[in-house]
Amino acid sequence: MTYDLDAENIVEGCLIGLGLEKKKDYMGIGLNESGKKCIEGLVPTDVSSSVYAANPELVQKAMSSSSNEARSAKQELKKKIFEEFRKLSQPNDHYFGNFYPLVGVINRALCK
Repeated sequence: MTYDLDAENIVEGCLIGLGLEKKKDYMGIGLNESGKKCIEGLVPTDVSSSVYAANPELVQKAMSSSSNEARSAKQELKKKIFEEFRKLSQPNDHYFGNFYPLVGVINRALCK
């Protein structure tokens, strides 16, 4: 089971209560850095920065006080980040290095 790291405080207690083990049965996705505690946090900063620079109005909406508008803008930014990642990525550590630990845990869980 996976979840964004920014939700760990909410879900981890329930998972432990079910008798599940961290990094065996469940794992948070993201980097333990501010603003990167989600799956898109694994994408290199240059990819997300180029999307933000090309879409300043969407970034501003994502920071708005209207929760529906902000939620919609955040989803659109996520979509654009992953589109840019797919377009630019090469099979190397720069693009996929942050994904390798996650894939390793998933592979170990599936091979049991």
